[in-house]
Amino acid sequence: QKTAYEIRLSLVGSEMCIRDRIDTDSGILARNEWTLWLYPRATFPSDGVVLYDPAGALADLAAHFPRGVADLRTVKLVIASVFDQAVETHLREGGRALIIQSGDGLLPTTGVPFWRESVKFLFDHPAWGDFPHDGYPDLQFYHLATDRALDLVALSARFPAAHDFKPIMRRLDARLFTLTDYAVEFGYGAGRAIATTLRFFGGAGDQVIDLEDNIAGQYCLHQLIDFLNMGNLTIPLNL
Repeated sequence: QKTAYEIRLSLVGSEMCIRDRIDTDSGILARNEWTLWLYPRATFPSDGVVLYDPAGALADLAAHFPRGVADLRTVKLVIASVFDQAVETHLREGGRALIIQSGDGLLPTTGVPFWRESVKFLFDHPAWGDFPHDGYPDLQFYHLATDRALDLVALSARFPAAHDFKPIMRRLDARLFTLTDYAVEFGYGAGRAIATTLRFFGGAGDQVIDLEDNIAGQYCLHQLIDFLNMGNLTIPLNL
């Protein structure tokens, strides 16, 4: 039986779509489509950026950033595993922080499934940079998926100085219709921060187990860091 097989590739930005079509003598027609994501190699900035890791959760970043200094107020951007008094002081005085908390910690979170029983919204926030998405997570988030989401109501109560919340990635529970967040930008004193529960280092289920192998994680993290490292964060955001 004779079969014709064709593959078409289309490249748009960093997203590639592969389609195939099979026609047989019996008249059977089959079509499939897969989306692949291509990412440039992430090069992390080191000037003015410090790693602050009291929780011991950011070991994969130690090769890219210097570890904490005696006074966080002397640096521009802190990548932190906790939101403690040192990070609060840094932010109050105009610093910036990326707080990565994939599990329990000082930021209030709730345990929720990522892929089921919910709708996820990726907002048109400049922190995404050119990380590819269509407003929702597809399989480019497979190795970023997390089972914790931020509870902004509880966060606001615990940290009343937090203000001006701008959602980056939000979850609507399909059963309870409650909102939680996977990534959010907010003000704190004179500073700005992004808090996220995304797993840039993988490690859940059959995800990759470190940042080196999490190519999407590297690139997504790179975009967030670049955004916070910009000279001016007063970018208009339409929600």
